[in-house]
Amino acid sequence: MIIKVKVKPGSKEFKIKKGEVWEIFLKSQAKDNKANLELIKEMKKRFGQCRILKGKTSRIKLLEI
Repeated sequence: MIIKVKVKPGSKEFKIKKGEVWEIFLKSQAKDNKANLELIKEMKKRFGQCRILKGKTSRIKLLEI
């Protein structure tokens, strides 16, 4: 399944708000790829697999889960 997400780094906790565009709140800052690594790690825990298809340096991303 391919989903469009809006990432919000620097939040107090990891949280997912599902909708047409999923909002994903990340603890990590968007430095040195830390936010992307946290995003992939947490999504793999919940969905088994995850990869970023588009938007590696953007807050709007396309993910395949």
